Amino acid sequence: MKRIALVLLGLILCSSVFSYITETASFKDFLLWEEPACEYDKWISHIVEGIASANYNLYAPYDRQTNGFGNFRVASTTELTDWGLVIDAFLMGELDTAQTLIDLYDFPYQVVHFTDLDTGRTYYMLREIPSDMYYDDNGTADPYDDEVGGFRYGWGLYVYNPMSTRPLIVTVPHPTDDYPSSAIGYEGFTYWDAKFLFVAGAGREVVWTNVGSYTNAKSISDPTRYANHPFNVAYNKSCDLIRTEFSQRELSVQMHTYDWNRHVGAAHVQIAAGYGRPCPNLPIRDLSDLKLDVINQGSNLMIPANTYGVHDDVYLNDFYTVYYNTHAFTFEDGDVSYPVNNYVTLTGAENNRQQVYSVSGITDYDSFEPFFHIEMDELPYCYDETQNNFKWFYGWEESSQRWDFSALFNNFVSFYKRWIVDLDGILDPLFTMNDGLPPTDPSNLIVHNQSLNYITLRWLPSSAYDFHSYEILYATEPIGLDNYQIFSRDNNNYLASQAATQVNVTGLSNSNTYYFRIRAVDKNGNYSNLSNEVVTIPAPANVTAFNTYGMDNSILCTWTVSGQSNNQGFKIYRKLDDTDFELIDSYASNPELSNPNNSYTMQYWDNNVLNGVTYTYQICAVNGNDQEFIYNVPSSTSPRRIHSISVMNQSETLVNTLTFGNN
Repeated sequence: MKRIALVLLGLILCSSVFSYITETASFKDFLLWEEPACEYDKWISHIVEGIASANYNLYAPYDRQTNGFGNFRVASTTELTDWGLVIDAFLMGELDTAQTLIDLYDFPYQVVHFTDLDTGRTYYMLREIPSDMYYDDNGTADPYDDEVGGFRYGWGLYVYNPMSTRPLIVTVPHPTDDYPSSAIGYEGFTYWDAKFLFVAGAGREVVWTNVGSYTNAKSISDPTRYANHPFNVAYNKSCDLIRTEFSQRELSVQMHTYDWNRHVGAAHVQIAAGYGRPCPNLPIRDLSDLKLDVINQGSNLMIPANTYGVHDDVYLNDFYTVYYNTHAFTFEDGDVSYPVNNYVTLTGAENNRQQVYSVSGITDYDSFEPFFHIEMDELPYCYDETQNNFKWFYGWEESSQRWDFSALFNNFVSFYKRWIVDLDGILDPLFTMNDGLPPTDPSNLIVHNQSLNYITLRWLPSSAYDFHSYEILYATEPIGLDNYQIFSRDNNNYLASQAATQVNVTGLSNSNTYYFRIRAVDKNGNYSNLSNEVVTIPAPANVTAFNTYGMDNSILCTWTVSGQSNNQGFKIYRKLDDTDFELIDSYASNPELSNPNNSYTMQYWDNNVLNGVTYTYQICAVNGNDQEFIYNVPSSTSPRRIHSISVMNQSETLVNTLTFGNN
């Protein structure tokens, strides 16, 4: 329907003489330096600048940031709709129509059919026309560093590689604050032959809510935080194109850099699957036995000392840190094996608009991770953290007292390009997502715990590069060919993780006996063999939060019962160190352990203990058939002496007492 509307509009405007531009030039030089074959060049020098809070974000040493260099236009609802029509035509390759619409809506943009001399590729480009009314001498008398022309809208640069066969989009949302990110974004876009490169056109601090003190979260010119940004219209539609063309989700790589003398202790490269996603998967981490992830493409010694100037050896955990706390992550190269560094200070903005769109509907446990957030230190800490080193890293020439603008990013790109090369080496299997093998067999299935309406199972995991889900088959009789139900990632998304080894199978009836087996299935419909079969029944009570507290010559045991059926009561077992558990009390002899007919918190005092000795406890519920159901999480504690100090007046009419202990 939208295409028809565009065609009709094109017919209405067919008498107009509008046309896109054709250029043959170096895209790199257009973006970062000088390119006389283009209508204008040094694209990054025209980005809109602004300071809302001095020194809140650190900026490029070669580029003074000022208020008033350029302008960011906050798009109206109508403008967002009109911009969407431009993007539709642009992505359909209808470049004349896109330019016609641009001129109709009076956007200061031009459509360019760009042949890149560096790669031989043809790109479609949407770029803003800078206005010469903006000028910045960068605070120097020498005109070599002058910035002539700034953007009036600041909506960004959009580059489309229509012949790319990789469903990959590279975004650079903070090109002034994260000033080397445009260069590394270009490097990734061209090296990977990605489908899209989008670079924002204004700094974060240019326009904000003006409520309270400035923080990045209040930015309106930041496309990662402000939803109604033209950048996001283009991003969402480009992701949709990838999903239609490739029948799969995009890989979105978002480039960031961080202030060189802050975030002390973090590695040079911080990688995350995005804010609030602590279980990264491919291409960040491969949980299968193949270890075909970007980290394991690295080496124990990533960069030998003094490779780029004067610096120390850079080992893998100096170079990388990854945001993860679900499942282990190990680097292995045959000689060494160790956990991957997980000290991360930057995981991306909360509600990052690109992350939200790319991961929508995707569980955090799926083998493929559609969003790849990366932060690079603007001066790696393997260098002495001095102003002289910082300036040298970005092309300062002490002899001429000038910046070498043709080489601003050479050191930065050389130092960090290793991860770009390593990621490229795993992209083709990632996008194919088919190792040609069935998953290995999950094994040793056991019943770990019984509750009122669910059973906790444990197993040894499967391995598959293209893993999709565990499937737990269950029935009220021994499992045959078609007499079972399936509990999978559709019921509990944790089962999408091949490293999962435990799950609660929910929705069971307390009155039934159940049989279970488990298998794995990959994304290409291949199945592992079934595991061994286990059989059990649900417990008469659902026990949670069993805890023990050491007091003075006594121990308090507490637990919560959130539901029960046919429960006679509880038994208490205790042991010392490596001895076996022994029954110390029971509902049969202690009415306090019998079963009220509601949900409640129970407590039990064990007064037959000695201070300084560690005791471990287990509890179990007993059903009407005298079957015991042990709660699978024991609890340990040690009683300790509690001391008291009392203070009173002479008449002993006022008394204050303080009790204290060490436990």
